[in-house]
Amino acid sequence: MTLSYQSENLSEGVRSCFVENNAGAVAIAFDDPAYTLCETVIFDEKDMSVHVVLHQTSFFISEISPEMGEALKRNEEVLLTAVHYEGGTLDMVAPLSVAGRA
Repeated sequence: MTLSYQSENLSEGVRSCFVENNAGAVAIAFDDPAYTLCETVIFDEKDMSVHVVLHQTSFFISEISPEMGEALKRNEEVLLTAVHYEGGTLDMVAPLSVAGRA
C-alpha cells in the first residue's frame, strides 16, 4: 500500500493510526486487534471524532485532522487492521457512517 496521507490519532483514545492510500481507501491500524471486529465506524465531522461500535457499544477512537476527515467522507467503508496476538495480521472491513450524512 502506498501512503498518500497518514495521521496518528490527535487525542486520547484507542491507540491507532489512520492511513489513506493513493487509491483513496482509508485504513485504521489498531494496537488492539479486538477493534478490528467492530460492526461500524462512525465519523462525526462536527468534532472530527471517530468512534467504533463493538458489541453494541460505542468506543471513542480518536479526533482526527480535517484532511483525514475529508478522506473518510469519500469512502463507504474502512479497512481495519492489527497484529494478532498469536502472529500475523487481522484485516477486516467495516461500513462507515458519517454523522449528519443522509
